[in-house]
Amino acid sequence: LTVALALLIAVVLQRQILHPLASLAHSIRALGEGRRGPPLPVKRHDELGELAAAFNRMTEQLEEARHRVAAEGEYALDLEQQLRRSETLAVAGKLASGIAHEVGTPLNIISGRAEMVLRSLPPEHPGRQDLERIIHQIDRVSNIVRSLLDTVRLGKLETQRISVEALISRLLPLLEHVVRRRGISITTSIPGDLPDVAGDPGRLQQVFINLLMNAVEAIPSEGTISIGAWPSSNDGRPGVTVEVTDTGLGIPRDALEQVFEPFYTTKPVGEGTGLGLAITRDIIRDHGGSIVARSEAAEGSSFVVWLPAYEVLA
Repeated sequence: LTVALALLIAVVLQRQILHPLASLAHSIRALGEGRRGPPLPVKRHDELGELAAAFNRMTEQLEEARHRVAAEGEYALDLEQQLRRSETLAVAGKLASGIAHEVGTPLNIISGRAEMVLRSLPPEHPGRQDLERIIHQIDRVSNIVRSLLDTVRLGKLETQRISVEALISRLLPLLEHVVRRRGISITTSIPGDLPDVAGDPGRLQQVFINLLMNAVEAIPSEGTISIGAWPSSNDGRPGVTVEVTDTGLGIPRDALEQVFEPFYTTKPVGEGTGLGLAITRDIIRDHGGSIVARSEAAEGSSFVVWLPAYEVLA
């Protein structure tokens, strides 16, 4: 009888305690390795049942968090890729503009002189055919240069009414991961009744992402980025001023005059194109606005953007 009772207790322990604990241990190991197994069966109302239910809830929450982080990461990656494409396009545009100027000017001179000589020759002159070929080839090269410029040109602004507060609010979650990792806090002071501005949402998003990432990279660790906005006017035109300030290393006075120049960067080779602020300035100018940089070495920097109100450009 004693042996039978012992065997019964062993079977009960095996089924009711050891098997559930082994299943739980297996699921925990799988979760630690990045794998999610099937949910644990919850058929009991004791502590083991509560433990299994709690574990299932935890795995569901972890899975939801993983999907949320993955989605945010994909959106941030897509935004970064868009910015990189814009920078690449800007590089090509500046190179194409340089080519158009350096090649186009002498081509125009050659073409003009060739046409003058052609007009001075009598119809039966044997050199007319060669001159006509020269002019035709010059026109062909000019068309190629124009096509190159058309290909890399950013295109027309898609202007619409934009809330600065809403635009900034949509961008801040994209920076949440990087600022948390660096111990950076972001504060905003943007009134809800701020006038709307007229602009291309994609381009203005690029402007403020560039400025905010510039501020993040200026802070080695543990600092603050402040974003403020207020109604203002420029030469009598109503508009909005947006200021992005950081508590970073600051910009030396001699470098401050060059920060908006294309290809200028203080970063190590391979870590920056030197086009972020140049593109930012060009986009703001295309919107009829302005941007200035203010900084003191070791005291942080401010970038002040002015954009005309929607009614001005409507």
